[in-house]
Amino acid sequence: MKSMASSSANKRRRVCEDNGGSTATTSVRVKVEEDPHINGRNAQPDETHSTSPVASSTINKNTEAVLLVPQLDVLAQLLTVDLAQDNAANVARALTKLAELLRKEASECQQANQLGAAVVVLTVMRKFQHHKGVQKDGCSCICLLAFACQNDPHGRNTLLQCGAVEAALNAMSVFPSSQGVQKQACYALMNTLSPPCGGGEDDDDMLGRSMQRFVLELDGIARVVQTMKDFSTATEIQVAGCGLLGNLATRRAFHNIMREARAVGVVAAALEDHAQHPSIVVNGNKVMVCLFSESSSSSS
Repeated sequence: MKSMASSSANKRRRVCEDNGGSTATTSVRVKVEEDPHINGRNAQPDETHSTSPVASSTINKNTEAVLLVPQLDVLAQLLTVDLAQDNAANVARALTKLAELLRKEASECQQANQLGAAVVVLTVMRKFQHHKGVQKDGCSCICLLAFACQNDPHGRNTLLQCGAVEAALNAMSVFPSSQGVQKQACYALMNTLSPPCGGGEDDDDMLGRSMQRFVLELDGIARVVQTMKDFSTATEIQVAGCGLLGNLATRRAFHNIMREARAVGVVAAALEDHAQHPSIVVNGNKVMVCLFSESSSSSS
């Protein structure tokens, strides 16, 4: 009898030691679901564990996920939350706010580019291709982001690689009668396909390849010329159109295509109808000089 009592006492002592020395123990039956490789043993489906009520309560609380809400500034909120919605009207309003924010300061554009705004904007433009507001303000955002990237080849290349040129042309095709869409799309193309200061004619770079695709594969010159014809009295469209054609005129390989697309005619009309606008005068004359100087030299 003494031996049995001693054995029972030893068992109780081991139970207390297994529970950190606590004397208030309770034995509960729980279903264990764990990786059989953990701790080098196989888990049993029904195993009796000696545990304290406090430990059991802690385990239950730890299984409840606590979601943390980040503290976002206005720009980050627009990019990560507002533009991630599935409602086209709400996305259009978010793009309007984003465009207004980008117009305020160049630093906002730089920060937006660092946060990946180009990818976000182009994604929602593809998602809501038939929503006029999304396309108009999406093109406006592309225009502003591209302008901020004129001396940032990486940022500009991100826009080109993610389909900024195709997005603008799609918007023009889907909404041919919308002056607002056509204007913003032309500005987006003008800034996106703008060579950096002192840039050469190296068609192996991303800008050169994008220009070639725009002209040779996407028939972009014809699209822009048609828009300039359709909205001949819209000064801003003429400004953007002449600016884009002026960018393309710096590449000799495009001169014949520009002549065939009757770019000379729309530029001449813009110079005549908007003779007091400095940007039209500068870019329009640039197109004329590039196209006619080469034509004169080749004929002589």
